[in-house]
Amino acid sequence: MSRLDQKFITRAKKAAREAAPEMAGVEPSISTRVAHGKSGATVHILTFQKEMRLPDGARLKRVVRVTMDEQGEILKVSSSK
Repeated sequence: MSRLDQKFITRAKKAAREAAPEMAGVEPSISTRVAHGKSGATVHILTFQKEMRLPDGARLKRVVRVTMDEQGEILKVSSSK
């Protein structure tokens, strides 16, 4: 398993903040997997999670996932609503 470069993590943090500004300051959990449909290509999935309290007192868990390739290119950004 390869280690993800810090500049790639910084790039993913910026993408997560753009998708959901409340993710500022959240550290991601990082997993590495072999991509489907590609011959041995490795992707890194950085998952940002934050639990927020809504105005009515209920709690909401917000999740943003940033998928990157080995060169640090962002392949996909997805978020919960």
